[in-house]
Amino acid sequence: MDITDNLTEIEIELFAKSLSESAIDGHFDDMFSNKSFSLKYLNEVSNRGLVPGYGSAKGLLFAFKENNECVCFALVCTSIIPQADTELLFFVVPKIHRNKGNAKKAMYLLLSELKGNSLIARCMPKSTFMVDLLVKTGFSKINLGKSKNINLIYKNG
Repeated sequence: MDITDNLTEIEIELFAKSLSESAIDGHFDDMFSNKSFSLKYLNEVSNRGLVPGYGSAKGLLFAFKENNECVCFALVCTSIIPQADTELLFFVVPKIHRNKGNAKKAMYLLLSELKGNSLIARCMPKSTFMVDLLVKTGFSKINLGKSKNINLIYKNG
């Protein structure tokens, strides 16, 4: 598996489509169920390097490829949560690439890219698959107070 942070327009469109489908299924905030909104959001990160709604947090889009085909996407940014250096905002696998081990391989690759930075992920309660994946790849649950999400952290290095 390969990782790139230089996504093409077509890859960003696939990321937005996958994000919207997952939001419709309850895995992300409802506003991302609108594909146009998701695309605009991801383009903003791609073009400016800043995450909308996260102040000055710098974001980076990743595409994970097998045989030059995108099998997974992620958005990572500087964390607004003091317990971690970085935050995993989105991690999605297009429906046609699910249940093939792509998510686990991609997560390990992403963690190796962080080079010693800790990573926090805040999952919607419906995202049981994502929570299981994070636990299997070394994350542990963390209490962030009144959060309605399931919060997990990876202490890299």
